[in-house]
Amino acid sequence: MTPAEARARARRELAALATSVTRWDEAVLDQAVLHLADLGAPFGMNDIRQLVPEDACHRAGLYFQALVHTAGAVHHIGYVTSVNPRAKGKPVGTYLLTPAGRDYLLARRGDRRTAGRAA
Repeated sequence: MTPAEARARARRELAALATSVTRWDEAVLDQAVLHLADLGAPFGMNDIRQLVPEDACHRAGLYFQALVHTAGAVHHIGYVTSVNPRAKGKPVGTYLLTPAGRDYLLARRGDRRTAGRAA
């Protein structure tokens, strides 16, 4: 398998796993990302972990991958050491929200509100 084929396969597998991120998880993580971005500093899972329930944290990696690869909403800018003791010092990504990403997340929030009123 070539590197390009491996990347394509990984993207397909991540896309399939992304369906495990519920709309509730998405809403909570969108809100956390918008809040952290408003602080003006890079953010990542260490920051998310302090704000959202544990089950949403389990799916946050898939959430971030979807934002990076599908929406281009965030830019991966580096790594820091995880504060999660179970990660045993594993690096976790840090991100910045793009202007287009902010628009995307705000539009998605508006779509959820509209859908909620229609239900």
